[in-house]
Amino acid sequence: MRRRRYVFLASLMGAIFLWSGALRAEELPLWPLPEGFRTASIGDDLRLNGVPVRVALFSGIASERDFRRDMERECRQRRGVFQALPDGFRRLWSCVREPYSQTLRWQSKSGRIEGELSTMRLDASVKESPLPIALPQDAQVISDLESRDGSTRGRVILMESRLSVPQLRAELLRNAASQGWKPVGDLSEQRERLSLRKPGASLDLAFPSDHSRGTKVVLVWQNR
Repeated sequence: MRRRRYVFLASLMGAIFLWSGALRAEELPLWPLPEGFRTASIGDDLRLNGVPVRVALFSGIASERDFRRDMERECRQRRGVFQALPDGFRRLWSCVREPYSQTLRWQSKSGRIEGELSTMRLDASVKESPLPIALPQDAQVISDLESRDGSTRGRVILMESRLSVPQLRAELLRNAASQGWKPVGDLSEQRERLSLRKPGASLDLAFPSDHSRGTKVVLVWQNR
């Protein structure tokens, strides 16, 4: 059961980046990289689907064979379980060592390896935050990434609905208006994107073109 939960959480990192409550993201250890690799943390505090998470970008020079050997060795030396997972054109590796779930998504470009590291606790408590806009009743939130960087708070939400794009767009506009959001620009020209504003906050909605399993919407919220 823990392994299944881990795989599910790891897959959500492809998507997608508030504060971490009792456990700050900086306290979560990242998967150690080979010597010479550089990292840059993203945000001060992050939550993925209500769970504290630490995320960092990384890059370095190494062969793919040496990189896998070093990362797998680091995982096993810490009594972790290494696993390679499917992730489209990029590589996704996991290292599960209780109580941490560590992931690494990467790709190689002209001999340079770059990607993202992430760590979360398998036993972390979930803290839900109010959504910036009311969603349709049939909507399903696929991923919800909250962040805080200084005084700026942000959120990226990926949701799915059985409604068509015009139906979903119209309902989201009604819900937004009832919560004080106002559209920016000419709505007739924003068929696949909506930009909404209210004092001190912005909300942008994009409707990706792939609707094979329903209509997907990416909501990007920012509050200063």
